[in-house]
Amino acid sequence: MKKYINLTKKDILEDIYSELITLTKFYQAQGNILQYRKHFLKLLQKYFKVLILSQQKPLDNLPESFCVSNCYLYALDLPIPSNFVELYNSLIDGPFKLFPGELSGLSVGNALSNLEFCARITCDLNTLGIEHFNVDKDAKPTHGGYKMACFLGDRGVDGHFARQEESGIWTHQRGYGGEIDVMDEKNFEYYHNGLIGYDYVKTLELVKPSFKK
Repeated sequence: MKKYINLTKKDILEDIYSELITLTKFYQAQGNILQYRKHFLKLLQKYFKVLILSQQKPLDNLPESFCVSNCYLYALDLPIPSNFVELYNSLIDGPFKLFPGELSGLSVGNALSNLEFCARITCDLNTLGIEHFNVDKDAKPTHGGYKMACFLGDRGVDGHFARQEESGIWTHQRGYGGEIDVMDEKNFEYYHNGLIGYDYVKTLELVKPSFKK
């Protein structure tokens, strides 16, 4: 990360995007989709660390050049540059999906217990350098961060996430690339999106580090 110390945010974005172009061209020639996704996630992790984590609180207005792929990244307030996703889709069809643990290099596919689900979230937060504290969902943040609520699907193979805004309301993203909506606190103990139900697991207060130019 030392190479980025004297760079502006724009320079950082362009540098990582250049790496991603090279990576995409290489794997297009190789045809190895699994390895491409693995290395794409490593670059995404780098991008999140040195650029997006400079935001202490959730972004109010997301620039048009960025997108949020799913509820997990929305709750973490980690939007992805749209051109990153376009490169990803040039090799892998369908929406870019990210499950807890993948940013830490963990594989996905097996049903998870509540404990395993929480461990994967913890791995990602530690990897990204985000401080996190177990808190009551109704308590006010006391560490200078904001709150994220975590839910695990009935079969243990899918998660859902919401974040609390400064106004006190909870918001969440519906599905992959879905709309951002207010989440009624009545749905916290058991949230159902019309297809699958999710049990409330816990709430975390997230405190992000500031990136110094």
